[in-house]
Amino acid sequence: DRLYRLNELVNYYSNKNNQKYLNKEVEVLILGKSEKDKNKMYGYTDTMKLVNVAGSNDIIGKIVKVKITDAKSFSLDGNYVSEKYCDDTKFINNPKEGYKYILSNTKEDETVLICGSFYMMSDIFSE
Repeated sequence: DRLYRLNELVNYYSNKNNQKYLNKEVEVLILGKSEKDKNKMYGYTDTMKLVNVAGSNDIIGKIVKVKITDAKSFSLDGNYVSEKYCDDTKFINNPKEGYKYILSNTKEDETVLICGSFYMMSDIFSE
């Protein structure tokens, strides 16, 4: 009985917290195909929220924007919106200007894709 009540509380507060994401766009690193639905991909937000997204294999390994359409206790469902913007030509043609662009448009705790590699902004800020 005590464990049941504890699980009910955990589920309630987890679901309540996830409801904050409904109808919002979040960035998700897509890791692979969902085990429960082969028509969906799965990935995680920067706060480690599990997100299931309808999409194809070509978004695996990419950070994409997803609009959240359903929030459950332990996962979110959403629709693919777009890939996260990254203009690699800024880095190839003028790395200094490219870093300025990223620094002015990205938060310190975000991950960015630069010329095919992922970087934590905190690492770039410390350089």
